[in-house]
Amino acid sequence: MNDVTNGTATDVYSQIDLSPGGQICSDLMARADGEVSNGLILTSEGDQGALAPGLTPSMKTWLQHYVAGKRSAAIAEAQSLARSVPLGKGAAGFVDKVDLDHEKRHRATRRAEVLGAFRKKHPELTSDLENAEIEYGRMKAEEGHRDAKVPSHLLEWGILLPAIMLPEGLLNFESFRKAPIIQSDFQALGATIITGIGIAVAAHLIGRFIRQFNFFMRADDDYQNRAGWPLWSIGSALLTVCLGVVGYARFYYLVPLRDMQLSLGQEPSPLLVQIGSLLLGNMVVFFIGMAITFLMHDPNPDFSDKARTLKKLKKKMSSLRHKEVDTQLTAVDRAYKENIEKIRRKAGPLNSMSQFAEVRRLVDKIQAKDQEVMAALNQYKEVLSSKLPEDYLFQTYYSSGDRSMGGEAVTLGDFKAMPADLLWG
Repeated sequence: MNDVTNGTATDVYSQIDLSPGGQICSDLMARADGEVSNGLILTSEGDQGALAPGLTPSMKTWLQHYVAGKRSAAIAEAQSLARSVPLGKGAAGFVDKVDLDHEKRHRATRRAEVLGAFRKKHPELTSDLENAEIEYGRMKAEEGHRDAKVPSHLLEWGILLPAIMLPEGLLNFESFRKAPIIQSDFQALGATIITGIGIAVAAHLIGRFIRQFNFFMRADDDYQNRAGWPLWSIGSALLTVCLGVVGYARFYYLVPLRDMQLSLGQEPSPLLVQIGSLLLGNMVVFFIGMAITFLMHDPNPDFSDKARTLKKLKKKMSSLRHKEVDTQLTAVDRAYKENIEKIRRKAGPLNSMSQFAEVRRLVDKIQAKDQEVMAALNQYKEVLSSKLPEDYLFQTYYSSGDRSMGGEAVTLGDFKAMPADLLWG
């Protein structure tokens, strides 16, 4: 009993040599070269055997080899001593850190169980989502880790059509009323609408071609060149036809005005100049539509398509999860909060009990050594980070470690900022 109360196991843990130049720390630092690879998966609270979230595989292995066994014995020693302290009515003392962290792991495990059952129920959707995330992540790395532009078709045409239809209507309606082929205001309105849509589509096609020129016109790639030219060709043909139709209507609109000017002894401008100046307004509207398309689209349409696919799958997954698992997850989280509050209420009286002083001493001693362990891990983070490019991305998941919840990329800066807090439970 004296060996236990003297903190034998805690002393063993405390005596681990974690000096910066020591063998144990040197072994950790030497692991960095073998860990420089893409897509390292970091541990989470739900990972069994991991002493902390945010660990790389080498950090986890090092902790298990040098720290885990001796630290577990020290924690068990503190727990054993705590249980010898009576709280009254048959209740025994406990180490609150152990119970609090145990609840964290239990919460993560329960969430993983719920989500795992959901994933098994929808294997095809889960597989499609994972593949879409991988494909998007690969292309995002190729694009310099920027996010893809994914224009909403409804929003795009909700902006583009009004931006063209309203000014085109103001410019063209009166001219179409004067065209010989037009017999009513309804026909003039129809011609105005069709022409406006044609110019809007032309602006969209040509704007996309210019925005994605480097993608479609890559050197020595005949297939992509052929895929891009229809945008330009169809857009140019539409624009030419629409401007021709508008020019035809403008001609018959201007002829009576010119005759009136001549009857009044005025010298009108050349007819082609007048038609051209009026068509300039149509071209301004066209360029506005083209600019809107240019700004809304991504220069790489494949990147945009993969982002749109991923977004659709995530939306579908989110909708199913909301219907099938969110209620269960809410219950898990509520139970976790209630249990945490119970533990904290029970732990309150312990801190003021003189019989618990030795337990607090052991806990403080373990925490002091934990600080040395975390210092070594943080030093390793610096060494590893110095060997990785600044745009490097780790791959981690939510606290349950369940991929159906969606992946979460971790930048190099975020990785270094993650606290290496060791779990007790």
